[in-house]
Amino acid sequence: SNTNISVKIGGTVSIIFDTGKELTVTILTPRETNPSIGIVSYESPLGKALLDKQEGDVFQYAVSGKVFRGKIIKICFLPSKQWI
Repeated sequence: SNTNISVKIGGTVSIIFDTGKELTVTILTPRETNPSIGIVSYESPLGKALLDKQEGDVFQYAVSGKVFRGKIIKICFLPSKQWI
């Protein structure tokens, strides 16, 4: 894997939570957010926690007092497509 790639807007990030749950999300703008298809805003708690991190990094964030922790497995940038 590319060791110096970091999470940016437009990136697709595969993560694993410490619960064992795996998730793949694409970080986009608030206007494009659609969590039901894995698109999260860079302003969301998860988006903020992932931005600028690299593969193998751990992250954590809180929502309503509940703390979520996990690790970044893979970061990729898919060819540009129109997110509607």
